[in-house]
Amino acid sequence: MGNLLPYKNYSEKISLIKKGKLSLKENTDFFLNKIKDNKQLNAFNFIFEEEAKKQAEKIQNKIASGSFGKLAAFFKALSLTM
Repeated sequence: MGNLLPYKNYSEKISLIKKGKLSLKENTDFFLNKIKDNKQLNAFNFIFEEEAKKQAEKIQNKIASGSFGKLAAFFKALSLTM
């Protein structure tokens, strides 16, 4: 999935996440790496990498158990692209 991640829209990503074809960890790691690769842009003052990874895992577990809200995956995807 790697190189295709930035070209997926939110609804496609949410669909892939729900189907188990993309994990929130993969999505989170992708964007954290993009931020690191472009650190010369100074687009972010602070990056809470460990917190982002913990939240991704927490939401992924909710998705896996079926106890997530309708917007769980959307907000996670959105937060990582800002």
